[in-house]
Amino acid sequence: MRRILRATDKESVIQALTTGEMGFFNEIWKLLLFAAMVGYHDGKREPLKKADSGKAIDPQVFGNSPAWPGILYLMGLVETEDTRSLYADERNENELIKRFEEYANRGLTIVGGELESSSFSLLSINRFVLANTDDSHAQVSDIGNLTL
Repeated sequence: MRRILRATDKESVIQALTTGEMGFFNEIWKLLLFAAMVGYHDGKREPLKKADSGKAIDPQVFGNSPAWPGILYLMGLVETEDTRSLYADERNENELIKRFEEYANRGLTIVGGELESSSFSLLSINRFVLANTDDSHAQVSDIGNLTL
């Protein structure tokens, strides 16, 4: 499986959410996984205009998440409605990765917009997560205790 790219125009969002006070995600792969789910939830993929291959992530890094392969394959299966998208060949694997990259890119656009509209406040990310979950009992203070 090829390395996973991220768009260079999203670097400020990635840095804001993985470092410093707003370091909500302690690893970039976790942020990309989250962003892919945000993009998927939005129902849109956003092609990467420009990517730095030197910052590409080996898919094995995502192996730290037991959900990773399932998410990748389910995105492909749901979008194509064809089980052939699950075949382990280079073409299908590249399509799965491309789909993931584009959903993650869309998610980073959405999250970046939330950050910019709130002057890069961590509280805005908490509110964004709450607004996009079905758990009506969650509180903003609960989100601060999440470990991603």
